[in-house]
Amino acid sequence: MQTALTKFEKWGKGEDFSAIKSFALLRHLHHDWPKWLSFMRQNDAKAEIEKMSSLREYLPSKDDFSEARHSIYLLVSMYDLKVQDFSRGRINGRQYRSRLDVLDSFALAKFGHQKGYYLQAEDWFKMTETFYFFAFSKPLEVMGFNFAQAWQLNARNLLDMNKKVSALKVLREALTWASHDVVIERQICQLKGDLYQLGQPKKDQYEEFYPAHKEGCRGLFEDPNNLSCHYDFTTHPFLRLAPFKVEVLNDDPFVAKYYDVIYDREISELKNITIPVMTRSSTVNRESYEMKKNLGRTSKGHFHPGDSSWVVKSINQRISQITGFGLRTKKSGDSILVLNYGLGGQYLPHYDTLGANSTIYISEGDRLATVIFYLSDVEQGGLTVFPHLRISHTPQKGTALLFYNLNPKTLQKDKYSAHSACPVLMGSKWVSATWIYSADQMFHLPCALQYDNDDDSFEDLEDY
Repeated sequence: MQTALTKFEKWGKGEDFSAIKSFALLRHLHHDWPKWLSFMRQNDAKAEIEKMSSLREYLPSKDDFSEARHSIYLLVSMYDLKVQDFSRGRINGRQYRSRLDVLDSFALAKFGHQKGYYLQAEDWFKMTETFYFFAFSKPLEVMGFNFAQAWQLNARNLLDMNKKVSALKVLREALTWASHDVVIERQICQLKGDLYQLGQPKKDQYEEFYPAHKEGCRGLFEDPNNLSCHYDFTTHPFLRLAPFKVEVLNDDPFVAKYYDVIYDREISELKNITIPVMTRSSTVNRESYEMKKNLGRTSKGHFHPGDSSWVVKSINQRISQITGFGLRTKKSGDSILVLNYGLGGQYLPHYDTLGANSTIYISEGDRLATVIFYLSDVEQGGLTVFPHLRISHTPQKGTALLFYNLNPKTLQKDKYSAHSACPVLMGSKWVSATWIYSADQMFHLPCALQYDNDDDSFEDLEDY
């Protein structure tokens, strides 16, 4: 168990892990170990019981397990993966040394049925059956797995899709594993006599989920035809000595990629000061401006004030060199936010702007621009997508992305600046982000031409 917990701790620290291994390990720690503990109590294994009990507080929580199952459904849907391939470790044509088992598959099938994701749940029930015939029966008995009961749930899932014939077949199969089971026999009779209450078919919630966002995450956008590259000598006096390599991805709003702008020593230090203190990320409630957890943003991170360490000061100086904006006061920009996206980590399409109703708007203005530093490569997934612009950017260690959230002339929200972070499929994604506020940049920008109390709601994101 200690070995499993060590692996779980490494995953929690953002070390590279596959989605398959991550889920299997988390489910094993959350679901299986308590049952093994109960089994050993019956067999009077005192030494092992004491050791396992002392480690129990470190096991994943119910919420951890629920989010992990949600992440697997998200990954399969977002990247159009086949469940039979994913469960065996085959992802986008690559074979990995990891796979799920019968208990993993059943946990995902059960979750899908509970949440109404019937189509994908059906595939997970099929994999449950496939893995079952290659599994040893004794460990499954200890874990409380009963094939006949599992197949009753499978039949219910099929009925909720109005697949009555298939459900009847599954119930008859369940009866072969539990002969003379009164409950199953009654269900079969009800189906034969059209007495069984059928469920209402539901759409898979992910099939209509932000189509342009999904398209970008799959890398299906066409390459922009107006790309340009140059050396930046002029934005900051320092660049006359050491210009930045810049790739302009879009002119209006301005989106550009900067190469070789953060170094391995800085990246290591940022991770070292973040890992011990990072917590689950939150989003801003647009009405109350309170922070709240959201499945649309699944990452962990920590804000580092501008004067908290040498590396944060160094990064802020680099941001000034990239943007030409001053970051000399706390009003100029946010603290540096270092983020890790693990299993299925994502951030759905959103704007970085806060709006004129924000409590900090009067003193600091709005978020004029965003700078994202990429602190790691990502093996699969994890792209940054601009759905309106149809631009997707692959994380590349040592690079940075600069984009404007406000029109520099009017200081109004640019509706094309909406962006998202695609879920991580394989590997681990580390980034740092800083928002530059408009009020303190009055000498670096042209005067605003007009003011409009624009609504920063998310209503216009529903068609992504």
